[in-house]
Amino acid sequence: MRVIDASGRLFGKINLIDFCCLALVAGVGALVVAGRMHLKIAAPRDVVYFQMERPLTIEQWHQYKAGFVPLVLDVEVICPGMSAEEVAVLKPGERQVDEHGRVLLEVLSVEPPTVHTRPVDLEGGLVLQVPVQGQWRVKALLRLHGGLEDRRFYFQFVPVQKNLSIPIEIRGRRFFGNVQQAAFPPGGPTPVPALPSS
Repeated sequence: MRVIDASGRLFGKINLIDFCCLALVAGVGALVVAGRMHLKIAAPRDVVYFQMERPLTIEQWHQYKAGFVPLVLDVEVICPGMSAEEVAVLKPGERQVDEHGRVLLEVLSVEPPTVHTRPVDLEGGLVLQVPVQGQWRVKALLRLHGGLEDRRFYFQFVPVQKNLSIPIEIRGRRFFGNVQQAAFPPGGPTPVPALPSS
């Protein structure tokens, strides 16, 4: 039996052009699947990943199918270089809201401020932490209102990870908090380790 017959069919069953088109589509599909697998494997190590402990509600399921599930995440932040006026507005119960009145973050607790310091290099490789006059360093616990997308917690369109600098604006004062730790409130999703990078 000939491989290609007089009609241009492979083994007398399928047209040669049709076969080439099918092979091309299968190859492109394999590349897309391989690309997605690589993106998942190469995800950053310290992005907060999590899995759901309990089933999604019907509303959350529809939101998940649409690509986003609203959730909250508690983060411990350190706010360096704050003025006395900024320290005064960062207190438990304060909230940051957007222009539509939606809550973006809540202040849960605040530790007493300490003097902000900056490193100064000395001879012999020594480093001295020198106090900066009029600047304070504050540790606070914030509740971020964000959501789940592709197994990552996003806050204002950015995946939350360690050392992420979060903009905080309360009562007209704007400063930044660097994320140190993150945890979901009791009864919420459970963080799981990030996928290893390739």
